[in-house]
Amino acid sequence: MTNHNQICHNIFRNLVSSLVLVLVSFTTTTAISWYKDMPIFFDQNPVYNKCIDEERHALLHFKSYIHHDPYGLLSTWILEEEKNATNYCCSWSGVTCYDQTGHITSINLHGYLEGEISSSLLNLSYLNQLDLSYNSFTGTIPMFIGCMTQLLYLDLSNNYFTGSIPMFIGSNKLAYLYLDTNDFTGSISSELGNLTNLEALSLESLSGCTIETLDWLSRMSQLDNLFMSGISLGKADNWVNVISSLQKLSTLFLNRCNLSEVMHPYSYPSSHSSSSSIVTLSLVENNLSSSIYHWLFVITGNNLVELDLSGNKLDGIPKYFRNLCNLTTFDFVDNSIDVKFPDFLNNLSGCTSVALQELNAESSQLTGLLSDHIQKFSSLQYLYLSNNKLNGIGEKVWQLPELQTLDISSNSLKGIISEYIGTTQIMIVDLSNNPLEGVSLEAHMSNLSSIEYIDLSSCKQGPHFPKWIQRLKFLTSIDISNNGILDTIPEEFWNMWPSQLRYLNLSSNKISGTITDLLSNFSPNSPIIDLSANNLSGPIMNVPSSLATLDLSRNNFSGEISFLCQVDGSFSFLDLSHNLFTGQIPDCLWHFKKLKVLSLGYNNLSGRLPASIEYLISLEVLYLYNNNFSEEFPSSLKKCSKLTFLDLGANKFSGYMPVWIGEKLPELYALNLASNNFFGTIPSQLCQLVHLQILDLSVNNLYGSIPSCLNNLTSMAKNGFPVDQIVHHLNYNISHQSEYVDHAMIQWQGSEREFRDNVKEVPPVIGGIEDDGEDINGFQIWFYIGGATGFSIGFWMTCIALLVNNHGRNAFYHLIDILENWVYVKIFCFMNMLQVANSQGHCPMIYKRFPLCGQPTSAPTPPASSIPSFYQQSQLQSNTSLASQPPSVTASTTGALALVPQQPAKEKFETKSTVWSDTLNRGLVNLNISGSKTNPLSDIGIDFEAINRKEKRMEKPSKTPVTSNVAMGKAMGSGSGIGRAGAGVLRPAPNPMAVSGMGMGALGAGPGFGGGYGGVMQPMGMNNMPQNMGMGMNNMPQNMGMRMNNMPQNMGMGMNNGQGYQMQPSPATGYMPPGNYHPMMGGGGGYGQQPYGGYR
Repeated sequence: MTNHNQICHNIFRNLVSSLVLVLVSFTTTTAISWYKDMPIFFDQNPVYNKCIDEERHALLHFKSYIHHDPYGLLSTWILEEEKNATNYCCSWSGVTCYDQTGHITSINLHGYLEGEISSSLLNLSYLNQLDLSYNSFTGTIPMFIGCMTQLLYLDLSNNYFTGSIPMFIGSNKLAYLYLDTNDFTGSISSELGNLTNLEALSLESLSGCTIETLDWLSRMSQLDNLFMSGISLGKADNWVNVISSLQKLSTLFLNRCNLSEVMHPYSYPSSHSSSSSIVTLSLVENNLSSSIYHWLFVITGNNLVELDLSGNKLDGIPKYFRNLCNLTTFDFVDNSIDVKFPDFLNNLSGCTSVALQELNAESSQLTGLLSDHIQKFSSLQYLYLSNNKLNGIGEKVWQLPELQTLDISSNSLKGIISEYIGTTQIMIVDLSNNPLEGVSLEAHMSNLSSIEYIDLSSCKQGPHFPKWIQRLKFLTSIDISNNGILDTIPEEFWNMWPSQLRYLNLSSNKISGTITDLLSNFSPNSPIIDLSANNLSGPIMNVPSSLATLDLSRNNFSGEISFLCQVDGSFSFLDLSHNLFTGQIPDCLWHFKKLKVLSLGYNNLSGRLPASIEYLISLEVLYLYNNNFSEEFPSSLKKCSKLTFLDLGANKFSGYMPVWIGEKLPELYALNLASNNFFGTIPSQLCQLVHLQILDLSVNNLYGSIPSCLNNLTSMAKNGFPVDQIVHHLNYNISHQSEYVDHAMIQWQGSEREFRDNVKEVPPVIGGIEDDGEDINGFQIWFYIGGATGFSIGFWMTCIALLVNNHGRNAFYHLIDILENWVYVKIFCFMNMLQVANSQGHCPMIYKRFPLCGQPTSAPTPPASSIPSFYQQSQLQSNTSLASQPPSVTASTTGALALVPQQPAKEKFETKSTVWSDTLNRGLVNLNISGSKTNPLSDIGIDFEAINRKEKRMEKPSKTPVTSNVAMGKAMGSGSGIGRAGAGVLRPAPNPMAVSGMGMGALGAGPGFGGGYGGVMQPMGMNNMPQNMGMGMNNMPQNMGMRMNNMPQNMGMGMNNGQGYQMQPSPATGYMPPGNYHPMMGGGGGYGQQPYGGYR
């Protein structure tokens, strides 16, 4: 019994002891938790909660030098007497302390802080890590940074530091130094080589700096990572030797370093081999040619895992690349010289083909076939060959066992897709932008059991909807846009992938019908839906609540847009433009704080903008053009301070233009308020929009003067728009990025022009037009080129045909003669009618602007006795007479016609052409023309040989001479081949026998120096009057007159600058002619001529 009691007692004692220990542990834990949540008023907290007063005050002093903290990083850095203050500086944002001592060891602040770096950091004697990257510090790097001897890690990258990099920026303990992406200038000092324990050095994106030599790098024997992209090494000779001497270097980035400018990149030792330690090597965009391969061998060894040679001018790869047995990633993107893809693969086909997992050769001018050599790359998982010139796919590519992603978009692939495609475990296939028209994809691609992403955009797979896609059960992304589909969407399509699809793009087809359900198929993780540019119609009922983007633009959707209230805060893009939506914008936009683009233009929406639009704090684009929105300018836009593009044009907004636009929307570069009902003056606050490049306030009721300060908007004079301004990138959690490009309708010179990314659509001037000419686009240029080419070919073919075909040539010239006669008579009749109207005092209003429309004034006709005897000879009994005319009209001082009474015709005359018949029927001129023509190409309706034969039979002159003021002649243009007939309409000169004539000559048909003008014609008397003929010498100032009467026929030529002299009349009876007189030579010193007729 005693033993039993003792055992029970021991058990009880142990049980009590255990309960006490449990109670004590619980109490202690609770106390510690309570102490962590409450201020400590006595010194009983653990040592890791202590904070050194001196170091805490140093941090507060550092904070006092920060002028701007946009993200509130330092909001917890407050004094102990302030409300909610804590002395635990080790728990302040970005501060880390050593647990055992409480000393501050690390400061990491990334939040676009603005201000200065305080020297109080020197009081943090145990600080070994200082990371102030991604802030907005300016000025030079403080010199005291070099005195922080305990620093092991210093990161000042991505700031705005200027000046030169300090020679002493750290102690010998410094192991990591990042100074990239700043505004440093000057040459980088070789003193950096004194940091001999440095393991990582980043000097990337210091475009203002240069490096003369890299010899100082050789002292950094511990260097493991070197980043120098974007800094010029064009003068750094023997840099390859320096790099190869760094035995621990594993990562080297020398992108955009002008390596092609280095004259001597490598000096060859007596023997060299590839024993480089480099694991990752990037030489992107250095304009390198294939000559680099002799020194690239030195720094590429068996340790190489990643190699990037993109953006150069390489025409292939060397054979030693097949021996890079550990190479897993090879980038050969955007090389601008043609490379045969089978040869390219062959030079990678050694042990490299076994290890290679990712091959990226996009946009590298690869030609040929994706051949069966690819089967050697058994480890290949990612193959990117887009934007090349490949024309086929071998069967073996579909048999690669590890292949997950295949992108061969934008090539020239044709033919049938292999049946082996169904055996691959591929997950992502992109065949977009290939001419696969007529290629059946259904037979084999429908067997891709594991595929998740398929892109068949622009593959010409219409006109039927590809229903076989519905067999791919694991799809998360579908893109069949721009395929010419003219079908409707099957009803079952909308519930084939319940809560699975993240991306659907059916845009740019002609799909019709209605959308019954946009809810079932889509994933709750920010799906993207693009149904734009189709013929879809009907209302939109339900949409996924987690939508990231929705594009229904350019369809025929109708109804209200109340479905927007179903979407939560993940919305970033909404485009419903170019539809038939009606009603108001629902007042539930407070969810859309991430929305960047809201495009509702070209609908029938009305009412006022909702007040909740003020919650769109991330909004960059608001496009409401061509709706029926009304009331005043929405003041709720004040809080949308990130707006860069605002288009409210073609609505019914009214009221004054708000002055706060220039103050609250400072980022605007485009503002369109055209075609509204705004009134009042243009507020001068618009001048505060310093980024403004497009401003359209036309078609409103504005008045007053345009603010002169608009001249200060110098951004309008810039040629072009920044890409980051007009293109809005929309980031999604899928393999591709989407973007939205701004566009607007701008009123200019009375017409609307669509602005997109072409700056020529909007002239860059304010208040005036510098060039009224329209810009000629590419289509117009080719139109003009084609027109000019066609004209040239047609012209020369016609000329050759006329030269070869004699009969055709004669017929052509005959047709030209007839056409010219018709034109001549019409002009002549018009001038006569005009003179008749003028002589009767009835000058039509349309003619009063011309000199011929004047009131006639009397001019005495000189008596016959005053006519020189040279002209008083037997006159020709012509076959020509004038029909009865209106009453006599005397000459006008304005140069109008003067007509005298005529004798009736004595015999009936017949015309040779319908043109002259028309003239005779009008009663203007009666001519009888007969006999053969001497020159068949000179058919002007007058046969001079017949007239001369008639002269000889007529001995007795008519008793009543009739003076005609119609001068007719023949102009021969020496430059144009054959001249045309000329005619002059004259007023009588003081000597009625020596009238001036105005020649009118048409262009000749043959080639020459130019068109021949009609010469200055002398009058041709048609009734016993001297007959003269004028000849023009193709723009030459030489004119010729000919007399044809019973006198010997002579020829006179006037030589002067522009105005030909007329033939001189003979001296009056009883007078001696002057010494230089000749009856056929114009221009003598004895008699002046009338200054009329001819071309000046």
